[in-house]
Amino acid sequence: MLTPPLRPAASFGPAAVLLAFVIWHLPALGVGLTADDLWWALSLQGGEHAAPFELNYTVAEDFWRDRGVGFWWTSPDLRWTLARPLAGALFAALIPVFDPRAWAWQGLGIVGTLGLVTASWPLFRRLLGDKTALLALALFAVHPAHVQLVWFVSTHHAWMGAIPALLGLVAWTLLASALGGLILG
Repeated sequence: MLTPPLRPAASFGPAAVLLAFVIWHLPALGVGLTADDLWWALSLQGGEHAAPFELNYTVAEDFWRDRGVGFWWTSPDLRWTLARPLAGALFAALIPVFDPRAWAWQGLGIVGTLGLVTASWPLFRRLLGDKTALLALALFAVHPAHVQLVWFVSTHHAWMGAIPALLGLVAWTLLASALGGLILG
């Protein structure tokens, strides 16, 4: 087995960490779209393949230069590629719904990143035991890398991809435990 059989954990430990995570990121509400997000919104309006699920979504350099983003010395052959189909589709669907300054942009980031932190708890608990897992969860929850996932809408693709991966690891560890303990790696 990977670890001894799990005992019921005190629910207030992980719940307190998750609540602290939400409180930690509440100042992000109301920031709205950042410069990267606004560039992304512009690219959705003027790409050569204006479909949100397009894997090779290219915006020509002159599109950016005409809007004051590109520099005069940039090659006219420059292409900017956006390859985030799920995040791009969600962003394209929400752009007409929410004002660029709306709190909902970072609210979605808080909910998504909270899902990522929550999905890590069973894996930490299975691999590390209760006390160490709670410490790992707390450190993971306050890690500065999550600031980008919450504040920048253009990075929401990271938690959209990480949550299914973490849940897959949790399922694998449960299966490994049920089969008598397969080795990670």
